[in-house]
Formats: sequence, structure tokens, C-alpha cells
Amino acid sequence: MTTHRWKNLKLTTFMPLALTLLALLALACAPAAQPTAAPEQATPEVAAPTAPLAEAVPVHGGKEVPTTGKYIDRAGLQVFIPEGYEFGGPIIPADPRSPRYGGTFIYAQFADPPSNDPYHTTSTYMMHALSGVYEKLIDARIGPGIDPDLDVRVPGLAESWDITNDYMKYTFHLRQGVKWHNLPPVNGREFDAEDVKATWDFLRSDGSILKGIFADVDRTEVVDKYTVAMHLKKVNLGIIAVVSNPGRGWILPKEIANTTTAFNRRVTGIGTGPLIVNTDYEFKVGTNLRRNPDYWMKDPVWGNQLPYLDGRKVVVIPDASARTAAFRTGKVDAGASPTSPASMRQLMKTNPTALVQEQRLVHQTANVGFRLDKEPWKDVRVRRAMSLAIDYETWTKTVWGVSSSSGMSIAIASMWYGPTDNAPAALAKECSCDWYTYNPAKAKALLAEAGYPKGFTTSLEYSVYSTAHTETNELLSAFWKEIGVDVQVKAMDYIVWRANLDKGAWTDISGWVFTLPIPDSMYAAVQQFVPGQALNPNTGWVNDTKMTAMVKEFEASYKNEDKQKDLLRQIRAYYLDQVFSIPWARGYTYSVFSPRLRNYQPSTHILSGTDGDHGSKLAVTWVDDAWTFAK
Repeated sequence: MTTHRWKNLKLTTFMPLALTLLALLALACAPAAQPTAAPEQATPEVAAPTAPLAEAVPVHGGKEVPTTGKYIDRAGLQVFIPEGYEFGGPIIPADPRSPRYGGTFIYAQFADPPSNDPYHTTSTYMMHALSGVYEKLIDARIGPGIDPDLDVRVPGLAESWDITNDYMKYTFHLRQGVKWHNLPPVNGREFDAEDVKATWDFLRSDGSILKGIFADVDRTEVVDKYTVAMHLKKVNLGIIAVVSNPGRGWILPKEIANTTTAFNRRVTGIGTGPLIVNTDYEFKVGTNLRRNPDYWMKDPVWGNQLPYLDGRKVVVIPDASARTAAFRTGKVDAGASPTSPASMRQLMKTNPTALVQEQRLVHQTANVGFRLDKEPWKDVRVRRAMSLAIDYETWTKTVWGVSSSSGMSIAIASMWYGPTDNAPAALAKECSCDWYTYNPAKAKALLAEAGYPKGFTTSLEYSVYSTAHTETNELLSAFWKEIGVDVQVKAMDYIVWRANLDKGAWTDISGWVFTLPIPDSMYAAVQQFVPGQALNPNTGWVNDTKMTAMVKEFEASYKNEDKQKDLLRQIRAYYLDQVFSIPWARGYTYSVFSPRLRNYQPSTHILSGTDGDHGSKLAVTWVDDAWTFAK
């Protein structure tokens, strides 16, 4: 049987994985003892495609990337602000100067993770806490000067990988000479195939929060010390997305299974990344990471040994105003959470040199979720009434300061089959329904038809990620009260709320749900709607025979691009018609960080996860204290 072999992988916007593999980037690893003079316009070498495949069209928020805009000088960098953007763009430019060693990156986050163990949680704060500790076999291509919304995969701990023609076996050829952190019980030994097998078997085992994500894996095989294979039960072209995804794709040492010697994964981690856990995670405090002197990677441009940072510190500051104040005064380098153009303008008045990654979140799939396994949410009439009661334009303008025409966040992002307008009017047209039109009278009529003429009392549980979450849930509660639905809004401690979300164990409504595994492929996006796949409970226990049949047909049609795109449209239209969740009003997302961080790109979107969880991008980050905010 012949195989496909790639060192680099690109998943285009419009074509299935099987038809869109493209070699684009090889990380250079030439050693050098000390930084040298800056090369002129140094850029990573781009490999030629192995076959004449279609190029991806860069997509931001359902529209092609703006090609017009302006350059501004901010903190000594030439920042491109595309037309329609105000404070920055998706791309943070590289600093052309020779990088410097030293400095600590201080990150403020809003809450503690339920655990720092990917076996127990998929929390973004777990990823924050262990940024740069664990690594993946395959990485998303992100970093300074790179558009983070272009879905390109590059080698990580695997130098290359083979996929058989029937897509039933994935073989990974591992990087040799990589060392685990020099901490017990691993003590700096070499990373090998046994570690990969142990990790996959561990994450597939009973009790793992990620068990459903690996549901299509039959077995893992150690071929030799530096080669490991994954055998599937059926074709699942989302596997590459899983193994290259933050948290889900992390590789742990094989000692994880030994209960007598294993480290406490709930409070610490031992990986191969550029940073080593210096102090165990402390509840309500955070953690400290230090430089890994034995890290395997060299700077692909300069040839220097990485990382440049002395370390990274994560501090917990629950209050959004306090986080912003800490950022303004230079006590933290990142973690402020402005949610609207108005709040960004205020921040830029006091910190005009702050660097901003402004994004349209094309991959965003957050929603307001119902417990679909219980009444009254089993009744589609009730769910439709809840949507009809919402004035989406007022919601978006009130909370985010933008029009709803900028698009809503939908459980299935349209980018996987072509740009689609996600405005409420467009959603109504897409599903041939009017559930996304503000119509309280029709909502009341549907409730009466469903047996609730006087409405009912329910609850909505959420955690305060930002002030936008509180404002949103209070506004939704007011909309629903108008149709007789009394919603008791409950702000919960993040640890409790996040554990409930992973298990689908919220009481009635969750103010913030999202699809898992993170749907950086269309395959992962639809698997969430099939019981037993992905983290189906997280999406509200979707259990619909028509939906399941459509997803199964979609998966079986991987050789027919046109049929898949058509099926994906049908799946999304059906999801919208059934109102399995409420689309989330979104504005623009601003990732703000101190200008003293050079060659850092937050990339707070689904492809690469959240601030800093990508080890190699932290490795190339360096500090220039000439740009430090006043302490």
C-alpha cells in the first residue's frame, strides 16, 4: 500500500484534508553560539508544493483579508492596520533586530483551571498555566509576521508523518535528541515513541475528558524508537487537527501511568518545551516557569539556542478592572481584557505604545447552550421561542459596540465551506427560518403551543470571563423575561463552572459553550453533534437521528469535495433551524500586550489556542525593557 508523506501540512479553507495537503514551511535549525547582525529581510524558507493544489483564500470573519490599509509606527514596529480595523491587525510584525536573552513574561489570567491535567479538563487556563511546558507532534504555523488565521501545520515533535491512501493509518517520524525536562521521575531522558503511545493510550482511557476525541482510534503502535503509528477504526480526517491542537495534542512522558512515581499532573507538568515548571500551581496565586537550558530548538532566523526568556509567570487576578490596571502600570505584560472599541480607546489613551492583535475570530464557535437532554429544552418550540425573544442587534451594539451585521458566533463556522455572512438576517435565510428575527409575540405563541402559556422559571450559569459575559447574560435575561421566562442568572466560580461544562452538567442554560475538540477542521466541527464523539455533552447533549445521519454521510463522503461542502451546509442549516444553541453576539477581539515583548503573537483564536500556549512561539519571544511601561 502506498502512503502520503508530508513534513508540512496545510488545511485550506475550502477543500477537505485529503485534497489539500501542501508543504509550506520547514523550520531551520542551524546552530549558532551568539546572536549576529540582522540578516536583511530574513524570512523562513517556503518549500515548493508537492502537487499542483489549490491555494487557500485567507478568510477573516467570513470575508477575504483586506488588502488595503495603513502602516503605523508603534513601539518601534511597522504595524499594518487593515481597512476596517482600528487598533491593529491579525499580524504582529517581527522585530528585525538581534534578539536578546533574559527577562520574564508576566501573564495575568482571570481564574484557576480545574486542573492542569489534560486528562481532566480542556480549560484554556490550563493551557495558560503550562504555556511552553508541553509540546505537540505537529504545530500550527504562528509567530511574528505570520497571519495566524491561515491554517498551516508544520513539524513539532514529529519531523514528518505518513498517511496511508485509505486514511486508516497515520505514522509519525519523531525528532531525535529531544529531552524531557530534567525533573523527577523523568530526569532529562530522551523523548521517544513509547511516550507518544503512552500519552494516546492514557487520553483514550476510561475517565479521560478527551476519550470521545480519540473515539475513532483503534490502537497505537510503536514501530521503533522514533516511529509511532495510529491505527483508526474508520476514516477520520480530523485526526491531524486533534494531534496538533493545544491541550488535546500535548505529549506527556510515559511515566504518567505509574502511580508510584508519576508527578502530580493537577498542579504541575513535565514536558519537552522551552519552559520548565519552577513552582507548582498554587490556587488563586498562579505559577512560575523557568528557562529550559536543554531545549531542542534553534531560532529559525538567527540560529540561536532557544528560548530567549528567563521565564514566564502566571498570576491570577479575577477582577477585569484590576487586570487592566495591572497592565496599565506595567505590573503584567498581558491579560487586560478590553471587549469593545470604547474600552480599547480608553486603554490606548494611557498606553499608546501597547501592541494590539485585532481579530475577527473567523473560527469562533461559542454559543449559549441548552441542556438538550431534559425538559423544556427537548422541545424545539421552546428553543425557537428563546431565540425569537432576542433582539440580536441591540445585544451586539450594547455589549460590543458594533452592529450585528459584523456576524454572530455559530456552532459550525461557515469558513469550512466558503465565506458566509453570519448576520442574523443571513442566518434566517440560510436555514429558511425566522428564528433569528426579533419577534416576542411569536415567541409567546410558541411557548403556549409547547404547554407554557405563562412561561416558566429556569437558570443560566456562567463564569465571568469578562464584563461582556455579565452584560450579555443580564441582557438575555431581560429579553426572556418579556416572554414570561424568568431566568435566574448565576455567576459561578470558574473551577466549578468549567468542570460542569466539560461534563455537560450545567442545570438548564450555560451562558458560554463551545465546540470540542476545538474545530480547526470541519471533521471535528461536525463530530460534536454525534453522541459518543468529541465532547458531545459540552454542546448540550445533541442527540438527533437526522443530525447523526447527516454527519455520518458527511464523514463517508471525504473523497467527494462538492458533496461534503453541500452536506456541511445542510448540517449547519439544520442546526440553525433546530436552535440547538443560541448564537453568541461577538464584536472584535483585542489581544493587548506590552511592547517590551518582542516577536510575540498572542493568536487568541481556535487554530492555535489562547495566549502563549504554543511553546515554540514563546521560545522566540524576547524582552526589550526600553519599552517597559512605568512600574
